[in-house]
Parts: sequence; C-alpha cells; structure tokens
Amino acid sequence: MVDYLVTNNGCSPEQIDAGASMHDLGVGSRDAVVLTGVLSEFVGRTVSPVDFWQYPTVDALAKFLTGGEVEPATPDAGGERPAALDEPVAVIGLGIRFPGGPDADGNIEGPDAYWDFLSENRSAVGEVPPQRWAHFDDGTPAGAAALAGVTRWGSFLRDIDAFDAEFFEIIPREATRMDPQQRLLLEVTHEALEHAGIPADSLAETRTGVFAGASAGDYAQLGATDLNQVDAWYGTGGSISIIANRVSYFFDFRGPSVTIDTACSSSLVALHLACQSLRTGDSDVALAAGVNLLLSPAGTRSLDQAEAMSPTGRCHAFDAAADGFVRGEGCGVAVLKRLSDAQRDGDRVLAVIRGSAVNQDGRSNGLMAPNPAAQMAVLRAAYAAAGVNPREVDYVEAHGTGTLLGDPIEARALGTVLGKGRPADAPLLLGAVKSNLGHLEAAAGIAGFAKAVLALQHNRIPANLGYQNPNPHIPFDKLRLKVIAEHTEWAPAGRPRRAGISSFGFGGTNAHVIIEQAPVPVPTEGVPTVLTTLVVSGKTAERVAGQAQMLADWMTGAGADVSLQEIAHTLNHHRTQHAKFATVTARDREQALAGLRSLALGQSAPGVVGVPTRVPKPGTVFVYSGQGSQWAGMGRQLLADEPAFAEALAEIEPVFVEQVGFSLREIIEGGLPVNGDAQVQPVLMGLQLALTELWRSYGVHPDAVIGHSMGEVTAAVVAGALSLADGLKVIAARSSIMARLAGQGAVALLNLDEDAVRARIAGQSSVEVAGYLSPRQTVVAGLPEEVDAVIAAATADNVFARRVNMVVASHTALMDPVLGDLRSALADLEPSIPTLPFLSTVTAPTTAATFDADYWVANVRQPVQFSRAVAAAAGEHGTFIEISPHSTLGQPIADTLADLDDPSHHLAVGTLARDSDDTVTFHTHRNATHTSRPPHTARHGEPHVPLPTTPWRRTRHWVEAPPRHRAPVGRGGALPAESAVPPEWFCELTWPEKPLPGTAEGAAVDGRWLVIADPAVGEAMARLLDGERSSVTALPASAAAETVVEAVGNATHVLYAPGSTDGGALGYELFEMGRTIAAAAARRPAPPTLYLLTRNAQPMAEGDRANAAQAVLWGLGRTLALEHPEIWGAVVDVDESVPAAVAARWVLGEVRAGDGEDQLVYRAGARHAARLIHALPPAPAGTDAETLDPERTHLVIGATGNIGPILIEQLAAMGATTVVAVSRNPGDRLAALTERLAEKGTTVITAAADAADKASMRALFDRFGADLPPLGGVYLAAMSGGPVTLTEMTDDDVVAMFRPKMDAAMVAHELTLEHPVAQFVLFSSISGVLGSRWLAHYAATTTFSDTLAFARRAAGLPACAINWGLWKSLADAQTGFEKQATAESGLEPMEDAVAITALRSFVGPQAPARATVVAADWPRLAAAYHTRAELHILDELLAAESGVAAAALSGDTAFRQELKDCAAPRRIDMLTDHVLAQVAAAMGLTSTHTLDPTVGFFQFGMDSLMSVTLQRSLSESLGEALPASVVFDYPTVEALTDYLASILPEIIDTAGSDDEVAGAGVDGPDAAEDAYDDLAEDELLARLSERLS
Repeated sequence: MVDYLVTNNGCSPEQIDAGASMHDLGVGSRDAVVLTGVLSEFVGRTVSPVDFWQYPTVDALAKFLTGGEVEPATPDAGGERPAALDEPVAVIGLGIRFPGGPDADGNIEGPDAYWDFLSENRSAVGEVPPQRWAHFDDGTPAGAAALAGVTRWGSFLRDIDAFDAEFFEIIPREATRMDPQQRLLLEVTHEALEHAGIPADSLAETRTGVFAGASAGDYAQLGATDLNQVDAWYGTGGSISIIANRVSYFFDFRGPSVTIDTACSSSLVALHLACQSLRTGDSDVALAAGVNLLLSPAGTRSLDQAEAMSPTGRCHAFDAAADGFVRGEGCGVAVLKRLSDAQRDGDRVLAVIRGSAVNQDGRSNGLMAPNPAAQMAVLRAAYAAAGVNPREVDYVEAHGTGTLLGDPIEARALGTVLGKGRPADAPLLLGAVKSNLGHLEAAAGIAGFAKAVLALQHNRIPANLGYQNPNPHIPFDKLRLKVIAEHTEWAPAGRPRRAGISSFGFGGTNAHVIIEQAPVPVPTEGVPTVLTTLVVSGKTAERVAGQAQMLADWMTGAGADVSLQEIAHTLNHHRTQHAKFATVTARDREQALAGLRSLALGQSAPGVVGVPTRVPKPGTVFVYSGQGSQWAGMGRQLLADEPAFAEALAEIEPVFVEQVGFSLREIIEGGLPVNGDAQVQPVLMGLQLALTELWRSYGVHPDAVIGHSMGEVTAAVVAGALSLADGLKVIAARSSIMARLAGQGAVALLNLDEDAVRARIAGQSSVEVAGYLSPRQTVVAGLPEEVDAVIAAATADNVFARRVNMVVASHTALMDPVLGDLRSALADLEPSIPTLPFLSTVTAPTTAATFDADYWVANVRQPVQFSRAVAAAAGEHGTFIEISPHSTLGQPIADTLADLDDPSHHLAVGTLARDSDDTVTFHTHRNATHTSRPPHTARHGEPHVPLPTTPWRRTRHWVEAPPRHRAPVGRGGALPAESAVPPEWFCELTWPEKPLPGTAEGAAVDGRWLVIADPAVGEAMARLLDGERSSVTALPASAAAETVVEAVGNATHVLYAPGSTDGGALGYELFEMGRTIAAAAARRPAPPTLYLLTRNAQPMAEGDRANAAQAVLWGLGRTLALEHPEIWGAVVDVDESVPAAVAARWVLGEVRAGDGEDQLVYRAGARHAARLIHALPPAPAGTDAETLDPERTHLVIGATGNIGPILIEQLAAMGATTVVAVSRNPGDRLAALTERLAEKGTTVITAAADAADKASMRALFDRFGADLPPLGGVYLAAMSGGPVTLTEMTDDDVVAMFRPKMDAAMVAHELTLEHPVAQFVLFSSISGVLGSRWLAHYAATTTFSDTLAFARRAAGLPACAINWGLWKSLADAQTGFEKQATAESGLEPMEDAVAITALRSFVGPQAPARATVVAADWPRLAAAYHTRAELHILDELLAAESGVAAAALSGDTAFRQELKDCAAPRRIDMLTDHVLAQVAAAMGLTSTHTLDPTVGFFQFGMDSLMSVTLQRSLSESLGEALPASVVFDYPTVEALTDYLASILPEIIDTAGSDDEVAGAGVDGPDAAEDAYDDLAEDELLARLSERLS
C-alpha cells in the first residue's frame, strides 16, 4: 500500500509513517475504487471501498486485511451537539442557471450542463438581446446616441421573463411584479435541493439559512416608471432584501435569511457567512447563492465611462490582451451542511469547504481601486482559518476580470501568499471562469466556486478560455504562478486536492474560500426487492405526466446506465412528495419505461396507477367474489415473490388437505387448471384467504367483509365467524353437493334492473332472479333452454344479456333437491360471533347472522343481495377491495357506488388479474389504495444518484413599463412654442392607396343577396351576380323595418346602399335602417355578412365633397366590426357621381378581396384604405394663429359638461375676453369659474338654452353684435346618452345621443352662416375613428361631426373636428374594478389641463378639418381590438412603433388541422381541451386543473385584459374572427365550447346539421342575453365604462 500510494498518488513515505488518514493522503472516491481492485487481487479476496472509510489509515487497513483485530471508525451517533468553529463544511448540492446553453437560445441548467460547457471550451458572451434595453430608447437623437454607445457585449440569460408561478403558488399579477432575480433564485434553489437529494418539504420549519448575493435593482426601477401601475406587490417584488426572504418564505425555512450586496464579491461573501452560520449552529443546512440580471443599460454605460468594459467582448484574464471585462447574468446555489452531519445523513458530498475569510480594501487609491495589501491579508486569513498551508493549494479560481490594473494586483497577491516557496516546476495553477461566462458580478463568486467544485469531482481543471500570451505586467515565473491554458488533469499530490476561490467587490470587499476533495463515501446497503415502484409526483396531474416523460427520456439517454432501483430510491426518498402522485410498478427497466411513457400520455398500462381523482372516506371493505374468477397459474408468481403469501398458503395447506382432500399448494405452485364446483370453490377460497394475508402484510386490513355466493364462506372465516377448518368444511360440503347438479342449470347476466328482469322472466317458469349485482345488473338462473330464451329475447330488444360460465342454477328452486343433504352435512357446525362487521348478502345486510347450517343452506338457495350489501357498507366505508384472482365484481361495485349521493368518496380495486404478472398486478392495486399519500417503498442505499430536476411549466411574467420613447411622427408639422402636449398624442387619419389583391381569394360572393338600396344598385348587383349561383332580393332604402327583418333572415349577404339624398341632413333614418339590419343579422344562428355602401361619407382631403348624414353609417360600421364581427363585411365609400354598376362592381371586389381591409374609399377609380398615423398638426403661421380675437364672443355649447369648464379656461388663456356658456340647465355650476376668470379680465356669460333647438339658439345668436360682442368662435363639447348594445338599442337611446351632438352641431352650423366665425370646433372622440363596442350611436355622432367639418371646409367655412382620447378627469372618476378595466384597455388618461392646450393648434387658419389627440399604449390597444376585428387602421401606426404589422387571421391554423385529423367523435373533447388551455393561458395559469367548465370565467378572477387575451388567442388559434362579446356571451368553458362547435365546419360536418350543433350549447333564443347575468353589476358597468372611454 505504501508503494502504491507513493507511486500513484504522489505521497511521501514520511506522511504515511505519520499515520495520516486516507483522505489526508488524497485518496478520493475514484482512487479507492481502483485501489480496492489492486488489493483484492493482492490478498486474494474481495476488498470493499467501505473498508477505506471504516479503517481510515494505512496501518488500520493493513491490519484489518491481514486478519488483525482493529476497531472500525464509526460516525458520531450522538444527537445534537455544538458545532466546532473550524468544522469543515460539506457541499452536497448545486443549482445552476447560467447563459451559454448548447443551443443559441438556451441556458446552462444544472452542474452537468455547466461541466459540459466548461469542458467544451464554450463562451456565453454575445450581444444584448434585441428587446432587452429597448425601453430605454426615448426617441431623441441624444438618447439614441447614448444607447448606441453602450457596450453591446455581455453574457445574457434567455427567457428571463418566464417563471413557473403556479408551482410556487404565486398569483400571476404578483409574479409579474416580482424581480426576476427572485424568480430565478426560487427555481434554482429548488433544483439545488433536488441535486442534493433533500426533499424541500423536509426542511420546512428547520434551521435552514439562506444567504444570497445580489446587487442589481433594475426591475424595481422599470416598475417605478409609471406610478399608476405601482401596486401592493411592488414593494416586496422589487426589494433586493426580499430575494433571500422570498426563498425562506416559500420553503418555510426558519434559519437566517440575508441578502448580501458587496457587488462583485456578494455570492462568495454569502458563502462565507453561510459557513459561519453552520459552524455557530444558527443553521443546520445553509444555502449560499448569487443572482444577477442586467435589465438596464445604465450600469454598463457607467462602466463604459470608467473604461472598465472590454471593447473586444471578452474577459482576457491574465492575458496580454486584457482590455476590460464583460458583464454577465446568472444564478447559482450551493447546498451546505456540516461535514459530520452530511456523513451521518448519507449525503453525497461534492467537496469540502475548509475555511474562508472576508475583508475590506479600506482607503485605497480610489473607491474602485484594488488594494494589494488587503488582498494578501484576506488570503492569509482564509488559510489560517482553514488550517491549510498556503503551499498545499493546487489551483485558484481567481477573480480574474481581465483588466490591466486588476489582474497584475491579484496575481502579485496570490504569488506572494500562495506561490512563495513552491518549486519552479510545481507552480500555483490559475484560471477564471469569467473567460467563459463574463463577469456575473453578484453571482460571479458562486460561478467560480461551482467550477472549482466540479473540477475536484472530475479531477480535471478546465482551461482559461482564449488564453494565449501572458500579461507582461505579471512575473509569472517569479511568483510561481501558471495560467491553465488547456484542460489539465488534476494529478494527485499525496494529500487532498485543494482549490481556492477569490472574489473582489468593486467597492473593496474581498473574499477567499478554500475547498478540498470530498472524503470517501460510506455506502449503505439497501433492501433487495423483486419489483420496483416509482412514485412520480407533482403539484398537478399535468406536472406528474411531465415528470414521467422527463424520467423516461433520461432513462433512455444520460441515465441509461443507472439501475432502476437507484432511480426509485432517489425518486421516492430524495424528492419532495407532492399532493398529486402516480405510481409505476415494474419488474424490469423495460416495464418501467413503458409505464412511464403511458403515464405521460395519460394511458393505462400494467403497473401504472394514475393520479388519484378521488380520496375515499376511511374504512376498508374486503369483498370476496364467487365462482368465475379462477384461471390456471393464478397465485404462482406470488408464491415465489411474496413471503407473506407463501407463509399463509403453508398455514392453510394441512387444514385444506384434511377438509377438502387434495393439495392447494400443488395446484397453485404447479399452475394447474381447476374445474368443477368441487375443485373450483375450495381452491378459490384457499387462495382468497392467502390473498387476505398478503394485503394484511402490507398494512391493509379489512374493517368489514362482504361475500358473494361462495365468497361468503371466505368472508365468514376472515370475520372470525368460522374457524379455518369449519370454513373449509362448509366450502367442501357446499361444492361437492352442488356438483351433483352440474349441467342441469344455467346462469345469465342482464343489464337491467330487477323490476325489468322480473317482467322478462315471467314466461319462463324455472327462471328466477339469482342475484342483485347492481342497480342496473341482475343475475338470473334456471333451466338452460329457458335461460337461453330469456337471453335471446333481451338481445332482440338490444339489451345486453349473456351466459355466465356456470352449470348449476344456484340461488333458485332448482337447488331444493340437495338442500337437505347440505343441512345435514353442516349440522355440527360451531360458528362464533364475528369480530369484524359481516354484511350478509343472504339476509338484510345489517342484520346479525348466525352462521349455522341453516344460514349456509340459505346462502345456496336465496338470491344474492350483493348491491344492497355494498350500498349498506358504503355508508361507513370508502374503499372496496375485491379479493379474488380476477375481478368479477368491480363493475357491479362501481355501478352501485355511482348511484350513491357521494360516489366521489369511494374507491373500488381488485387484487389480481387473469393471465398477468400476479406480483405486479397486486402491487398496482395496492398502490391504487394510496390516494392521499404515496405507498412506502424500500430504500436502496446511500449515497443516492442524482436525477434530472423537476421540469418547469413556465409562463411569461413581465412588468409592462410604459414606453419612454416619443413615437415617430408621420407628417411634418410643428407644435406651438412651449407646448406641454407630448408630440406622440397627435395623430391623423390618412387614406393611402391600396389596390385590390392581384388574386382575390376572399369570401365567396355566391349566395342569397339582399340589397337595400335604390333600384339601380339592386339591378346592377343582380346582373353582376348572374351565373354565380346567387339570387338577389332588392328592397328600397325606405322599406319598412318588419320587411327588412324578415328578408335579412333569408339572406347570406346584405348590402345597404342608401342614396346620397336619403335620410335627410342628419342621417337619423340611415342609422336606424343600418341598426335594424345589423340587429336582425346578429340574431340569426347563421348570420349573413353585412356590407355598407356610402356616398361621400369619408372625404379624404379638404375640399372633397362631404355628406355628413351618410357618415353615421361609418360610425355604425366601425362599431359592428367590434361588437358583431360575425356579421361584418366592410364599408365602402364612393363619390355620388359614380354609376351604380361601377359602385356595385367595387363592392363585389371587396367581398372577393380577402385582404382584411374593411374601411375603403374609392376616388377616381383608386382604392384607398384607412390608416391612423402619428402626425403633428400643421405649424401655426405666427403667434396670432394660436390666439383668439378678444373683441369677439366665443360660444361654448355643453359648458357644464365634464370638459366644458376647462375648455372655457383654455379659451380665456388664449385671449378670449367674452365667453358665452350654453347649457340646458346651467344653474350655478359655473359661478366659481366665472368669478375667477372675471379677476383675469374674461367675462363668462351663462345662457340656458337647448342647443339642439334652432329657435332657442336663434334668440341667443340675435344678441351677438347687439348686447354682446360679435360672434368669433363656436366650440361644441356637449354629450349625452349612454352605452347600449346594438340589439338592445331603442329609438330613445339614439335620440338621446344624437340630439345634443348632431342636432346641436347642425343648428350651430346653420346659424353661423349668418354670423361668420373664425373658429368652429367640434369635440368628438377616438371612438368614432376606431369604433366602440356598445357605443355605435356615439361613434356615429363622431363620424358625423368629422364629415360636417369637411363639408364646412369644402364650403370655405372654418371648421375643425377633434377626436379626443381619454380625459383623465373621466378616468379619475372611476374606482376599483372599473378603473383597472379602463387602465387595461390601452387608452391612457390625458391630463385635462395638458390635453386642452392642444386646442392652440386647431383655432388658426392652418387647423386641419379633422385632428386626433389621444394617449394610448398602441400595442395593448391593438391587442384588445384585434381580438374582435382585424382593424388594419392601426397597421401603419404599429409598424412605425414596432415594425411589426398585424397579421390577418386564417382558418388554416395548426389546431384546425389537428381537429380535421382527429376522429370525429373526439373533436368536441379536443375542442374543450383547447378552450381550457387557452383560458388557463389567458389567466396566467399553467394548468387547467383548477378550472371548472361550468363556472363563470369572472368568478375565477378573469379581468378585462385577460378576456381580451383569451378572445385574441382563440381567434388566432381557430383562424376565426370571434364576436367581440364572445367571452361575455359565453362566460364558461362549456358555453364557449358549445358556441365554437357551432361555427367550426370540422365539428358541424360531423354533427348532422348546423341547427343541431348550434342548439347544443344554448337554452333557447335568449341564451346570449341571459349570459350577461353571469357578470356582476360592477363588472358589467366596468365593461360599459371601458368602451365609453
């Protein structure tokens, strides 16, 4: 042994003579395995690696191997004891998440992947992900230049927005507010504990400490950019202190919980403090961690300015090319225990921490400048604390940032303290993982530590990546240092291999840790088993399936060489057992793999017990079946595998032979067939008794018994009513006497209740009811020919009926001839009082029976009252176990239990199954009885093998900070000087030319067309559609509503095209007809598609002809696209001069177009589509263009409304000295404002008048130029009415909305013809531009006002219509749920005082006819609107902001294809699963298990944004533009699925007819209206408010 150690391990004889331990001599686990082989061969007998631990010195081991007596070393078996302050600390687990995964978009996850990364010389450095810092682009040249100047290189984690919130029981909204560093640390901590083999729940309420290094608070800064979004979760979500506390809270750790921020040394300082906590006894287990994310470019820019960043994008540690470092991200966790505790617990020790130290630079040459003296001091302190000679460390994982100043200082400190005195040919080896990962800052220390631990494990030191030329400022030879330029085998040195790890904070906090190789583990032997059971657990059934798939994949890949028993040991004893679990029992690896894959797919397979769906009430009933369950070979495998079964059979055998006359064991052991009552009944009874003892041996005992027919005899023995001998006597007599009647009877099973059976057997005199199996299964018996007649008649009526394999008509009058003999044979029977409840199937179940001869005669003669006994037992007991070689009563038991009030509280299982592996089947059924906690399984031995960590089911969680940038503007313009209005609030509706697609493959034009228009249009449509398999019905535009409604019901397409002079000046009639058509169409189960054709409703430029009355149809159409997209086609505007035939051709072109455009204007034959863009208003020509004439009166209509007062103030600020404020009932609401403005020189005159009444207003206008100054400007800001759906809208609703806006505007327009004005400003809304669900009439007033402004401009009159966004005063009036719903709509509140100042741009001669002022989160708004309509009007605006145009929906989606490929009967189930998955995703859930398909979405906590997301995801995945109201109209999974089934051809085609499908999910024509009842009143009002704003 001395020769071997000197030759192979580099030991010196002096060390060995001194009696050094094997560990001190550097004998590691691998060395011990090799040496055992050498010694085994040398001494001629097997030597175990365990011997090295039990006899830890050469002398002791040699003495043991040569036969001498020596006391083996044993661990301290004592209980709690104080820890020594210098006790070594074991590293027993690692969790790792670093950048640099094997593919470009992956991360390094786990120690094995990290070692592969290091071994393959990979680098994690790349450019910053494209969207990572996009938020910081403020759109200014200076901001863009600053961002462009920030170093782009870094080491960045992927998917930092993804997190498994469900696993950690965190609601989605809180998860979104949580710093992703908290989320990372939670996941990686769990992975580290699994790597350590410690079930996380076993540490709950224990002294487990968490010491986490972290220094970045970028996420909190992101979340603070919008104070409106700061909520109750922001504080804990963004706090650095919570990073450690969050881990302690979730896992319920009771030890210290500290977040350490010493910048770059944070995680190594955390490691130091964790070791101290273990040594002082504050912790029994400690987690040392570090986490770092770079969410802001600010830190990088700061380091750029300090010239610390590498322009080449690499950390060239100790290299001549050193030019700075690269920042990086990551998370690492080390699980630590005192070494003695780890050895006691059988933990797998990865490495041992000998000592550590921390100090500070103090006042160096600068706060960020290193201090050589301090670095040397921390090294000396660490080695002194460890009790290790500095020259006995082999390798140092250095701080090594690759800076010109830092590397030489660190090298000199290492050389002075650790290199001094070393031979020239044995220098201290150096490396730095920063060359691979970059500088992970707060996680840098744990990254270097993990590298060193893995190097010790693998006896190999990874190369310093990219090292080429030594730094000329470092005298490596003199300092006895050498940088690892290539992977280096870690040669033994006659002592434990050791490494040091350094980490220095940029504020001067230094840390150094010394680790050494782990001691030889002490294996423990496990209990051998013939079967292996894998317990696969998870928090949900879906997670269990995922875990099963992961295990199966690993077992056929990286884990192919790991034994099944070792896998089971880790899985069952070193993993948290979650609430949901399944089991796979297997005899070999192939069976286990098959079971795992079946479990993953939700399929049944031998040995597999899926996740329990019910937890039965306490109490177990053993049910003993009658004949029919026997098969050749039953029980034979149990005899070989199960000692308890073999012992029971051995006890039964002599009594069995005595009473029955043949050997039970011979039949079981030989796998012999059994035939005839005289053989079948006794063998079944003997087997049932042995199976009973087998169940008992695994702790499953009966609380009551039931027997079916002959099974009552076994039940009586088990209950203690009969002795074994008496029981066998009864069965022997019963079977032999019954055998005399063999062939004289027949037995049949019918799937009918007892009353129906009695009716069917009435004509067959010998046939009687022989047994009541279940409420729907009855057994009859009688003469064979009569039983066959009953079967034939039942079969003819399509009733299930079949013969049972019995030739004796027991339980009927045909048994009467032998009853006397049976009574005589059992006359001397001596029964006892049962010790267990016996539920008789002969008498009433709850009646106490006397088990004498008369009872057993009745047992043969009377019908079996089985279902009654089961029902009675179910009142007190939950689990029913059929004791038989094959289950024959499972279905009757299940049917009986299903009819009870609480079937979910019961469970029925069997014992064995015909022609299967008995042992596997028994344990499968045994496992099935474990519904609340997994079954106990045997331990295989320690240390355990590591398994892959639990797979995560992540979803996106990220705070959506408002964009900092100012959106690009689409048209030149300018704002007034010192404008406070953000430029991006200004938009313009434009009409770019968009030709029809070259190949029109849109909707078919054939069908039943209804054209409501002047005759010329109807005739043109009929001509164009001739030959298209179409019919055209034409109605005049003035047709009666009843006629229109009836005609719409028969149409597939409807065109409404009023003439240019129809509807009068205001368009009331046009809107009413359009609304009538739309409402009628929306009510149809298969609604037609509606197209609108208008004349000059949408002028594109000033001077264009403009018809304001026709414009109301555009407001209606834009709302229809959102409220009823199922009926919406398009609205097309043409000049009134266009002939009907041309206009009709253009309409049909749009039907065929298929490009999703639904707002078109044709001018001079060119096709134009609506597009909203950012555009500044035209530049004012001098300051006069922004001021008002002080010599004239300015008239405000709607003065007491929400905006009226601030409008008056703005007019005064712009120079108005006389303002007339009109309101129907002004009262004194403007008194304070009047008084305040009077002090500033502006007179406010309040006038009570009806602005929509021309006579009332004329009286006021007559005063202008008389007692009032001449009129200078008119400002219409009135509004009335409220939201209502199109189908419920009444004439009164329309008048209430139209009159104060449209009528008032027209009155003002006409009266100002006699009173020329310089300003005519109409306040309208963005709702008219985009449409607004439930506000079609409001949108119509906006489009009317817009076109009226164009009409005035075409006449040379001033006018400007302003489409305003959401006023903050309106938003502030909202509360709670309503306020949140508005915030999520995408429209952002505009400060009233800021927004109103935009008026300065719209009062001069340069003012456009139409302007838009709106604050919006356009992507969010678009996401909300795109769930209801394609809304291409936003395409240009979104493209300008994000460069991504909205994609059109297509019915050719992946899910639709899967639906087509699916078998027709499965399609509804597949659609239901899809809807459940989409609902869960929209609500931020990773599982559907909490969703009840019958409960309303809003009861689950769905909010408006979630409903938007759900509608969008369903629309996209189904390729259908679903109705805007779909989530509200069908607010449960069941209702929504039924609705979708009614519109998807893949399901309609399999259902017989559309009506059949459509009726499947609704309760009648009022179902849609009734669905609103599922919304609470505040939720409904919130929806209304959201649309209104």
